[in-house]
Amino acid sequence: MKNLKIEKKPFSETKHYSGTYTYDSSLSKDEYQEEICEFTVIVTYDNDSQSCSLDEIVWIDGTPRDVDSVEDFINENFFDIIAS
Repeated sequence: MKNLKIEKKPFSETKHYSGTYTYDSSLSKDEYQEEICEFTVIVTYDNDSQSCSLDEIVWIDGTPRDVDSVEDFINENFFDIIAS
């Protein structure tokens, strides 16, 4: 006999936020070529533990050149940006 039980965890939810990151992708200092990368941020809110965490950044149409530092910047500033 198999038994499966699924319950909705109270006061917990996942939200998705969309955003864009714009940067200069030119190869020389004499030109300016702007590139825009779209992304989705997945955030989990857990009211049981009164916590909120940024779980994942999904790049939709390509990643910026220095993706690690861009993701660090998003992680550091995300909650301040959505609060304003």
